Amino acid sequence: MPTTDPASRFLGRRRRLLSEATRRAGRRVDAAFITQAADIRYLCGSTEGCSGLYLDRFRAVAFTGAMFAVLVTQEAPGCEICLPKTGMYAELAALARKRHRQLLGLREEDLSVPRERSLRQALGDLGLGDIGPAIDACRACKDEDEIDLTRRAVAIAEEAFRTLLAKGADYFVGRTERQLAAELDYLMRLGGADATAFATIVASGPNSYSCHHVPGDRIVLPHEPVLFDWGAETAGYRSDITRVVFAGGAEEPIASIYRLVLAAHEAAVAKMGPGVRAYTVNAAARGLIGRAGYGDEFRHGLGHGIGLEIHEPPGFAPRPAKGIGTILRPGMILTIEPGVYLEGIGGVRIEDDILVTAIGHERLNRLPRDLESMTLR
Repeated sequence: MPTTDPASRFLGRRRRLLSEATRRAGRRVDAAFITQAADIRYLCGSTEGCSGLYLDRFRAVAFTGAMFAVLVTQEAPGCEICLPKTGMYAELAALARKRHRQLLGLREEDLSVPRERSLRQALGDLGLGDIGPAIDACRACKDEDEIDLTRRAVAIAEEAFRTLLAKGADYFVGRTERQLAAELDYLMRLGGADATAFATIVASGPNSYSCHHVPGDRIVLPHEPVLFDWGAETAGYRSDITRVVFAGGAEEPIASIYRLVLAAHEAAVAKMGPGVRAYTVNAAARGLIGRAGYGDEFRHGLGHGIGLEIHEPPGFAPRPAKGIGTILRPGMILTIEPGVYLEGIGGVRIEDDILVTAIGHERLNRLPRDLESMTLR
């Protein structure tokens, strides 16, 4: 549960954002205009209906319409509510001028060309600056409230999966991917999830060769891989987990692939900690898989940040040509999800959510990962 009152929590986040934006810009960023939905939720709490958020160190104004005014008022404590009469950009410009703002920060990538043109026309000579990287940096390091919500999202997703696995091999064999996905979704909602974190993936047999398979009507057969990629959402925060199960036991070559992917997963997790260069974590997993001869079959990134979005910064990338890339910091929560996929046979991906702590890391998951535990009897 949240440890601070919402108004203070959001005010603190807004002030941290302006400080980070100022540090990165090398000049004072004294106000911002936020339009991306997840950013708005992070900075004021509004989940729907807020089309734009003005903020400075002491004031926040949520722009909305009559349809959503009550909802935004309830969800955005400490915010003034504005129902624009002359257009949002015109009223934003009037507000910024009245408060003598010099530089207005925004996430440039969230503005289409027509919207940016209209905004610049309304603001006139008021300076604009891109603060997207500053927003990403603030959101990347979760506070205790965000960490607690992520823990809950992980726990709900895992308990639902345990309930499904407890039904055993006989229950799985003959059921379709679509049926298993629907049941897992139902169990998460029954367990307290506000929603699924994303569209649940269930991929059986050769279908698990596809990294993001859409569950269909193929039935589960004995001894084949059944890949589950699922997560729960609670109060906007998400979990993201992948396991591969086998009804009656795994056969070669997929059993050996499973053990290889598990070793790569553990090698990467072992590297996680504050001050670590993210590319070294990536290299730990890819090195193992590459040396085993399956480098080309690891066809996606090692992992990604999670929070109010299922994929958000930071991430893992190869060693950059210049600089040192992302440095892991306390409060970051990232997935670790190496995978190997064999065409015509199937794939294995093992994914957990890892919190970077002040002294190392914490695996938020409690589900086992070993092959024996993922074998249904």
